Formats: sequence, structure tokens, C-alpha cells
Amino acid sequence: MVQARSTQAAGSRRGLALGRWVDTRFVHVLTPNIYRTPSEAFQTFDYISKVGNFGFFDRELARWSGAVIMVRHAAPLPRLA
Repeated sequence: MVQARSTQAAGSRRGLALGRWVDTRFVHVLTPNIYRTPSEAFQTFDYISKVGNFGFFDRELARWSGAVIMVRHAAPLPRLA
């Protein structure tokens, strides 16, 4: 019983450390690596708009505005080498 608690506490600490790493590092390198070029950003939003339940106008608006916004957002962030 005591060992189960210590194992659970160690797992909880590891989970907290992993969550902190995701928040501080992973999120910041993920965006510029997904949206490296305008064509990749457009492909991503093309997929999102096809899978989602959008009408024609909403789909086109999401594709174009989403791709442009994410390319502009990802530009100043560091890339993962």
C-alpha cells in the first residue's frame, strides 16, 4: 500500500513535469513546424475545412484566413532544428 502511493506520487510528479514541458517548450516549437510555408498552412486548413461541417462560404473563409493567420503567427517563433 505504501509503495503504491509512492509510485503514484512519482507518476504524478512526472506527469506534472511533462505538462510543464509541453506548456513551455513543445507548444512553442510545434506551430512553426506545422505551418512552415504558406502551402503547408493551406493544406492543413484545407483538411480541417473538409473534415468539419462547414458551408461553402465558411469553408473558404476558414481555409484562406486560417492559413494566412497561422503563417504570420508562426514566422517569429523559433523552428525546431
